[in-house]
Amino acid sequence: MSAVRAVHVIGIDPDRDRVTAAVAESATTAETAAAVFEATRSGYARLLEWADRHTSEPQRVWAVEGTGGYGAGVTSHVFDVSDIGDAFRLAHEPHHSGALKVSVSFG
Repeated sequence: MSAVRAVHVIGIDPDRDRVTAAVAESATTAETAAAVFEATRSGYARLLEWADRHTSEPQRVWAVEGTGGYGAGVTSHVFDVSDIGDAFRLAHEPHHSGALKVSVSFG
């Protein structure tokens, strides 16, 4: 598999009721889009539609805060419905809180 340089980073800041998302250009770190979605399956689906309008696979990476807490739902949804599982290698390491910390890197 050839490595693909990420053009965009999608940052996700989840809480109990909503997910705040922002797209940043990798080269400049400039924010190019931002939006808020409900922390529900339909909200996650709208988040992915929004991400598709502002970025494209495989030239994007996701950075999700709290993957062992409020970010678990959005993380699972992104991995379940996108192709990133084929493009990335997951490195798991225990987190000090006991939650699973997931680092995503190119394989």
